[in-house]
Amino acid sequence: MLSALVVDDEFYIRELFKNSIDWAAIGFGSVMEAGSGSQAIGLARRHSPSLVLLDINLPDGDGFAVARELLRLEPKPEIIIITGYERFEFAKKAISFGVHDYLLKPVSDAELANSINGVLRKIAETRKNRQVFDQLVEDISTLLPLVGAQNVTALYEKIDMVPAGRRAENANEIVQKVTRYVKEHLSDPSLSVESVSHSLYLNMSYLSHIFKKIFGKGLHEYILSLRMERAYDMIFKTDKSLCEIAGELGFQNPVYFSKRLKQYYSLTFQQIREIRKKYAVP
Repeated sequence: MLSALVVDDEFYIRELFKNSIDWAAIGFGSVMEAGSGSQAIGLARRHSPSLVLLDINLPDGDGFAVARELLRLEPKPEIIIITGYERFEFAKKAISFGVHDYLLKPVSDAELANSINGVLRKIAETRKNRQVFDQLVEDISTLLPLVGAQNVTALYEKIDMVPAGRRAENANEIVQKVTRYVKEHLSDPSLSVESVSHSLYLNMSYLSHIFKKIFGKGLHEYILSLRMERAYDMIFKTDKSLCEIAGELGFQNPVYFSKRLKQYYSLTFQQIREIRKKYAVP
């Protein structure tokens, strides 16, 4: 099922967009909401929304900066910017970022529905292309041994397949195992690319190659991003101290954890807590 994320600092606007579309009827299983850019990025990293309705004017930063971060995710969400800014250079900037559409408030139900339908067509086409590619990979993995190809292992790696002898398991399945392992061992201070590859009996360089190919980021970066997402969630939803959260996420040095948090969100521990006070629903 698809999912959507509505990002606007005005509660009533978020409610308007959530209720003006019959999301379930067009294939969306959930519609999330965020009142700030940092909250939107955190939700997107955790839940990978298919579509984001994004305002430019946000309380903690520029909506374009949020769009840039969202489009670095894998899979990338489709973004529809909905704003009151009519200036041409804003629309041009949005297009250069690769957003799907740029709509001006007040946006009509028909206009919004038309834009979302365009997103749905794009998603359907992407899925169709992925199915064709997966079938091609499966056909190649079956034919190579039959024709006696030399260096089959290298050929498998070039098409992101597991070496000979494990043809039924493709790169996506390996990455799923890796992400599951990482989530289960996130509190382990020794968690690393080397420890993951050793525990799952995978070649480290091959693992790094397929992980970056599929995720668009290295495994080390993924581990850090997952820890930062959990950190934001814990800061926002619990009253645990910085030291407690750092320890539960595998950071042995709370000062280092604090620095990485600031680098990742451009917000300090205390600033995130202040956002919670302002926007969290009791």
